[in-house]
Amino acid sequence: MNERIHEIALDCYEWVGGNEDGDVRIFDYEKFAELIVRECVEVINCGIDYTDYYDVDKSIIEMRAQMWCRDAIKQHFGVK
Repeated sequence: MNERIHEIALDCYEWVGGNEDGDVRIFDYEKFAELIVRECVEVINCGIDYTDYYDVDKSIIEMRAQMWCRDAIKQHFGVK
């Protein structure tokens, strides 16, 4: 598994109490999914930041495509 995915997964465990056997934690699948989507959106945002501004026609098309992908992913998964 990718190290970043592992880090995100670790952030999704929530402590819900303890008993004589030790701590009780649950995995928040919804939080995991949201964090993965947010990470994907961040990758797209980085791509927008590094668009080639020397070729103006190409950069406008690239930025619009990247922004559309970013917004479509966020809308599809309901992430703000």
